[in-house]
Amino acid sequence: MRNLTLTIGLAIYTFVLGWAMRGYFQSSFLPSPSINDAPDSTITKQTGAIEVSRKFISKNSFVHFPTSERYAGDSSIKLDYSTCQTGIKYHHFLKKAVEAGANFAGHFSFSEIRTGSNSLGSFIIDLRTGKVTAGPEAGSGYQFYLGSNMSITNPPDSHGWYFPGENGSPEEYVWTGNAFRKL
Repeated sequence: MRNLTLTIGLAIYTFVLGWAMRGYFQSSFLPSPSINDAPDSTITKQTGAIEVSRKFISKNSFVHFPTSERYAGDSSIKLDYSTCQTGIKYHHFLKKAVEAGANFAGHFSFSEIRTGSNSLGSFIIDLRTGKVTAGPEAGSGYQFYLGSNMSITNPPDSHGWYFPGENGSPEEYVWTGNAFRKL
């Protein structure tokens, strides 16, 4: 009888301690104790690490910033670095982008170039004039279209989710014709 009482007491103690520690560990190791309740976040555990993914919710759309121009001209233009001296370092890559043709905002070539172990730089080339302009930096890439003046740095996945942190959060920009403006 004494062993049964001891076993039941130990079980209750373990249950109560486990329940109390559950709250401690949740608040100690998770980025936010209420993040599970947020409709725009999920928590996943992979290989011993906890990752929080966020839902990217935008009020903008590529269709809100249309361009009707479609450039199909000559790809043998001379690149003009007068407004972007940094582009000279990447001349070979930018020349390849010109050869590939327009892929952004009607008559521009959007070129993304790895500039570090965890960073990307972008350059916009006007295919009519050859003028090279530096674009926004990113950690995980870009999303842009030929028929739109809008671009997104660090775009979410195809379902709209992204992992904030070292690669950065999605940011939206609109091309004004000579520079990017953050939306």
